[in-house]
Amino acid sequence: MKYKVIVFDVDNTIAGSKCPLEPRMGELLSELSKRVPIAATTGTSLARFEEMVFPYLPSDMPLQNFYLMPTSGAAFYTHDGTAWQTMYQELLTEEEMQAAEDALMHSLERTGVEVPAEPIGPLIERRYDTMVNFAGLGQKAPISAKEAWDPDRKKRAAMAEVIAPLLPWAVVRPAGTTSIDITRKGIDKDFGIRKLSAHLNIPAEQMLYIGDALFPGGNDEIVKTTGIATRLVKNPSHTMEVIEELLNDFSLDADIV
Repeated sequence: MKYKVIVFDVDNTIAGSKCPLEPRMGELLSELSKRVPIAATTGTSLARFEEMVFPYLPSDMPLQNFYLMPTSGAAFYTHDGTAWQTMYQELLTEEEMQAAEDALMHSLERTGVEVPAEPIGPLIERRYDTMVNFAGLGQKAPISAKEAWDPDRKKRAAMAEVIAPLLPWAVVRPAGTTSIDITRKGIDKDFGIRKLSAHLNIPAEQMLYIGDALFPGGNDEIVKTTGIATRLVKNPSHTMEVIEELLNDFSLDADIV
């Protein structure tokens, strides 16, 4: 195989937004992890993996070959054969998290972006004290509604423009389908990939990143700064096709973006 590590985005790449992993995806990830180390990085928390990913992985999957970088690389987890181990966490202070929450609410007032009076789940969530996340319809809104709320990202771009000057210490980025992620500056998916590279002692240039938002302004685009090869996918079904190509050792040269 050309690549020594395969890194995946999560939402809309290996699973639908806030949706469980399909059994076939679990099987394919397991087969791939038996041949090469794999990793997953996402704006969501470790709890998302525990609820939506782990239960759908085959029991014989070698988890020691699966690396997790949730909350946009602000945390890093490895498996020792028995349990997940925390390698690092870049924690926000209470003051920073409160400032992020206040800035999010201020941006709604300034921009006029409308959110439901009764959202499905909280609008704002602290994720393991490493990220503050905003979800425009609530954290547990159905995917069909989320896809229709801000398909061109204009609502969240307007909010981010208001928030950024208020939080000079932070990175403010639209993510997923309705989300805005806020982490400390310098903590992003490229940070996680550099940490993974150092942990495995494998250059990022020998890795492949698969994600649905590698386009300009997308929340996967930042990984390109590491020198990692990338493959743009449309959805989890497309990702499964790419994994099957990798398992068959097809050349991806013509498809790398």
